[in-house]
Amino acid sequence: MIGAPLESGRGSAALDLLIVLPSTSFGGAEKHTQDLCEAFAAAGMRVSLLSTAECLDHPAWRDAAQGTMSGKIGAKIGAPIEWRDTDTFEANVARQKTCIEQVLRARRADCAIVCAPWPHYALGLQEALAEHGVPHLTVAHLFPRPGTQAWSELPVMLGFGGGAQESHSAWVGVSWPVARRIEHMFQLPPHSATHIANGVDVVPLAPDERRRRQADARARLGLEPDRNIVLVLGRLDAAKGADLLPDLAEGLADLDALVVVAGAGALRAALETSPAAQAGVLRLVGHANNVSDWLFAADALLMPSRLEGHPLVFLEAAARRCPVVATDAALECYGQAKHQLALVAPTDDVAALTAQTRLALTDRNAGAARVDHAFATVRRDDKAAMISAYKSLLRRLIARELLRARNPAAPASEARHGG
Repeated sequence: MIGAPLESGRGSAALDLLIVLPSTSFGGAEKHTQDLCEAFAAAGMRVSLLSTAECLDHPAWRDAAQGTMSGKIGAKIGAPIEWRDTDTFEANVARQKTCIEQVLRARRADCAIVCAPWPHYALGLQEALAEHGVPHLTVAHLFPRPGTQAWSELPVMLGFGGGAQESHSAWVGVSWPVARRIEHMFQLPPHSATHIANGVDVVPLAPDERRRRQADARARLGLEPDRNIVLVLGRLDAAKGADLLPDLAEGLADLDALVVVAGAGALRAALETSPAAQAGVLRLVGHANNVSDWLFAADALLMPSRLEGHPLVFLEAAARRCPVVATDAALECYGQAKHQLALVAPTDDVAALTAQTRLALTDRNAGAARVDHAFATVRRDDKAAMISAYKSLLRRLIARELLRARNPAAPASEARHGG
């Protein structure tokens, strides 16, 4: 049942929003989900978060509970809604549906947002929401390039996920390649999946101010003031190119460079025991709750990823005027414009990544224009613009559901044009 617009006026009832996050770890998609939780709660909605116990127990959620989000999420519900590669397709869908149906029977949900790191993570959740008539957005963060190994490993999804053609649901891709691949995989009409670019908070920052803040951040972090610092942020797995880091670190050793890795994942143990770590040119610091300090302290952010959607880590670096060295895949979301934003190397090429990183460390002018352009880009497409787009899309879905409820005989196409 739909009760009120997103920003509730005086005397009107607040909407109940269920945000669903089928993750078991924490990265960019999960940070993005935190931003949505906070923004919609601030808009006056009653926000409940449904995720796995593993995700909700991550330090990042505990840190958020003690900070700006404290008291804003009405409930945090743990349930086994993750997609398990060891289970069959049908078992995953059935388990997800059972979990979310229990929640929907216990509490009101006027609308929902499903935040899916991978598109198939949402399939059982979407089915249950559709069957209960809950208007919902599904936000897809990652979708591999056709022809890659990751693409071949996706489950067969035709026949599922087509709810975006209905009046009460919609797909969102955080980048235009993800949005177009969603349409292709689920045989949706062209441009029916909305592209809403990720955004972060950006404040004015002059180059001189960055240099001052770099010195302050290094002092707080106990880093040598004159050493070259290369930062890597994110999950330590093959998709993020973490396996390349020991060779990259050794290739920069003659520049007195330290590669600092903040994050966790399957490859952490291998990285900690690598010759590069033993030699002191690769340092792992685990989960960092002071990401801003690390980005100010770094001489460059390194993104050796093989797959990205719209990486928040790039946006955070650009907002702090930190130069970026990235693979082509890491910044695929920007198309050819990526060459104006960062020093770009081919995917999986340690030599090319090392060469670009060496250039960033030895020729500060090489990245100066890119830093300026990246900063201007993230200021234009900031978090406020992102949240506004999500609010607008959710508002249209709710209006369509109201129209459909008032006129059940109306064709779906008419309902879709009601917002």
